[in-house]
Amino acid sequence: MDLGKDAQAFRTSLTEIASSMWNKGPTILAKMAQEQSGIPKLTSKEMADLFAYLYFLPFADEPGSVTNGKILFSEMRCAECHRQERTRGKLLYIDRFKYRGTSKTDLVASLWNHNLEIMNASEEEQIRQPLMGKREIADLVEFILAPQ
Repeated sequence: MDLGKDAQAFRTSLTEIASSMWNKGPTILAKMAQEQSGIPKLTSKEMADLFAYLYFLPFADEPGSVTNGKILFSEMRCAECHRQERTRGKLLYIDRFKYRGTSKTDLVASLWNHNLEIMNASEEEQIRQPLMGKREIADLVEFILAPQ
């Protein structure tokens, strides 16, 4: 089963996930028994984590586009305050290397935490703060996380 393609089937209920696992159990356990690692014993927390993962899997977005993110960075006027090259003065250098290894969730949290600064700077510079849809956020996240 491809969890990415079949994820919608899991977002029903805890008992639906449990019954699906139970019904597929013999097949899965037989395959696991053939592996060197054997059959894992799951703790209650691990089972809860697995259920949470399967339940929320359909909410995962398609990855964004690095190319579109780079264009948005310019079009949304991020580049007016953040440069990709080291410069002095009013502009802040954005060191994309510091985000290497950062999860997308952590980066989105960082963007949220940066929002008040952006709002204040936008007001001060009389620049309208851009609105972003999920596609723009996905593209900007991919651009920021992309290797340079």
